[in-house]
Amino acid sequence: ASIDGMHFARIFENPAAEDSGQRVHLSGHLDLDANTAYDFRVCAVGAGGRAGAYSNVVSAATGLQATTVPDAPSDLSVQVDFGFDYYYGYWLNGLTFSWQDNSNNEEIFVIEMSLEGDQYIELYEAPADAESIEDAFGYDEEFLTICFGILVNEMPPDRPPSFRVRAVNSAGSSGYSNEARTIVSMPLIPM
Repeated sequence: ASIDGMHFARIFENPAAEDSGQRVHLSGHLDLDANTAYDFRVCAVGAGGRAGAYSNVVSAATGLQATTVPDAPSDLSVQVDFGFDYYYGYWLNGLTFSWQDNSNNEEIFVIEMSLEGDQYIELYEAPADAESIEDAFGYDEEFLTICFGILVNEMPPDRPPSFRVRAVNSAGSSGYSNEARTIVSMPLIPM
């Protein structure tokens, strides 16, 4: 690795591999300074020393360590619309799950849910800058399946689940958004 593109220091040695094209993942294994640009190159080393030319040089920068926790998100709202027909039964027709991002330094948002109103469980993580399920996941089938299963199978009829969101970065976690009770729209079933 090099910070000036000219003077390189050896930072890692990988034992010889039988196959060519071996990939090495070094995340978390290097002692690099935060918020610093580095240049990297590789070469083969044999028993007698360097056995070939250096590779091309690639550049990368380490991330800036957060020094303050993010501001809490706000204005969380959750609405679920169901459809019904006699052949398929109930089906998820629409899910609106959105919040206001009030910080510019979050790394993820943590979405939590409670069926009881007091004990929350972590349900999902959304990437930075997301302000809705659509921003975070598109229409992520796994998330929708989890929500649908909970809402249909575990939801007390008189007490729909509540949700809250918090922003997280390497400095810590924000406070929670408002708690949002799910607004459920169920169709009338014709007799």
